[in-house]
Amino acid sequence: MCQNFSASYTLFIRPVVTEKSVSDNDRSQKVHLLSSSEANKFQITDVLRRCSMRLR
Repeated sequence: MCQNFSASYTLFIRPVVTEKSVSDNDRSQKVHLLSSSEANKFQITDVLRRCSMRLR
């Protein structure tokens, strides 16, 4: 689970990291995209917590 999680985690996090470098028009779309996947954010955080515990 942790292996294929890291790929989807990168896909989710990267837009947030590069958010500052995009134009205002793109940003509004991106914010909408992130807010629509608000539930996924908590799911990802939960899985990340489990994976990091397992890696330790």
